[in-house]
Amino acid sequence: MKNRGTIYNLIWLDRGEIDPERYEYFTCPSAIYEKYDAKSIGIAKGSLLNAMGKLDDEGKPMIFTPSKNPHLRIVKSFMYGKDASENDN
Repeated sequence: MKNRGTIYNLIWLDRGEIDPERYEYFTCPSAIYEKYDAKSIGIAKGSLLNAMGKLDDEGKPMIFTPSKNPHLRIVKSFMYGKDASENDN
């Protein structure tokens, strides 16, 4: 199984647990600002890009909470998939 890329998951904590609008997925931090402005997110675009550019030493997913929007979590994680050459099990 190979890492197919990075994904950014916005989790709106002020929406219900089973509300499908609670979770949104973006391919890059910049894409978030195509839909929302900095005031809605609680952090300027450049600051979020800097924060998301960092990974821990083991390359594990990270969670970011904008200080000006405590009702939002941004999770940087990874998408995985298998190669066409791998056998189906």
